[in-house]
Amino acid sequence: NLREWTNHADAITMWDYSVTYWAPSVVNLPTPSERTFAPDIRLLRDSKGAGFFFEHENPIAADMRDLKVWIEIKLAENPDLDDRKLIETFTDLYYGPEAGAAIRRYRDLLGAAADKAGASVRWFPNLSDYAFLDAKAIGAFYALRKEAIRAVRADPERTMRVANAFSSLDRYYLLRAASLRRQADKAGMAIELPDWDDVAERYRLVFEGEKVRRGYSAKEAAEERAVTGLFEYLDKAKELPVPENFKDVPRDALHLFPATFAIRYSSVIEFIADPDSPAGTAVAANMSLAKKNDRPGYRLENYAWPRRCVVWPTMTGNAPCSPQDLPAKQPKGYHWYRLGDRFKLTAESKLTVFPGFYIPLDGVVSDNSELGQEYEVWVSLKILGPDIWKSHKVTEGTVFAIDQVAVVRRTHFKAADTVKP
Repeated sequence: NLREWTNHADAITMWDYSVTYWAPSVVNLPTPSERTFAPDIRLLRDSKGAGFFFEHENPIAADMRDLKVWIEIKLAENPDLDDRKLIETFTDLYYGPEAGAAIRRYRDLLGAAADKAGASVRWFPNLSDYAFLDAKAIGAFYALRKEAIRAVRADPERTMRVANAFSSLDRYYLLRAASLRRQADKAGMAIELPDWDDVAERYRLVFEGEKVRRGYSAKEAAEERAVTGLFEYLDKAKELPVPENFKDVPRDALHLFPATFAIRYSSVIEFIADPDSPAGTAVAANMSLAKKNDRPGYRLENYAWPRRCVVWPTMTGNAPCSPQDLPAKQPKGYHWYRLGDRFKLTAESKLTVFPGFYIPLDGVVSDNSELGQEYEVWVSLKILGPDIWKSHKVTEGTVFAIDQVAVVRRTHFKAADTVKP
């Protein structure tokens, strides 16, 4: 596309997003993008390139921002510089030769893992885009972190720099520790993984230390919200009690997702505080907002209950589903609806219940050894407004609130065992 534009433009300027966005669960994770800067800039230069703009916020929390910004600047000045030599120069001078060498090995292994998996990390990624970071890789990365910290232990300034270089790794580990440990245990791998509480405390301390070291000001408040948002997200995810109707499900066969996991992409959808829910928050499809919306696909007629939902992708493609075993009357408060079973999920699977948002089912399938299992998918939903069981239609006074999604691996059930709604 870029080369084709050279037939229609005298000069082209590129705007590149060098950070990731979206929910706290997928912002600023280990992303080996520094290897892409040189070929991108050279391609632009050779395609009537007139300038290159990098948007690279979050000076503390962004993955390896110190290294990446320096490379961006140097290559923008001269695209023909050897980017590998630039990485070596920066890491040796900024972290020290020994720690720099360990950090380069970490980034090389990170890039190799992404290449082997054919990974594609977008600017609005899902956690599943980072499935290439498995337990074996994480164990190797933390061994290199230990090596780099040991090399600079007598130098407080460089110790802070090294700790910050690995903070995006800590961020990922805080999100996926349980899944990574499960991977290692299943494979019988003797992998040394750090204690979750130790990593959480270290992550907070590194951020606070960097705030002082860099002269942090109120202008960077959004970055601090990203850090605190991560822990709020983790707290909500950890605190969810097992619902009564799933109490007999083996714990390793049950995955609960709070509404905070939802990815919202329409103004019809909003997050609401809800004291009626153990999750404390719900993602709501508000029909008064749909009434004002004239975009196809987001009008009142597109929001009905029961309705066809979709789990996508699965091993058999996009799998349509719908609420089963509906109660005779509209329930009061939240009610668990089974949307279907025998779903063969993948690491990328998501659930769409209503237009305007989806919920990534991250961590259900943590590695390829779990492919081929069959799962039930449930949603906890509350309907506010007029009784649509009687009217058979939604009105602008209707609000659908979803506070939790449950995924149950059916492997642990006999054919006659079904979870009661």
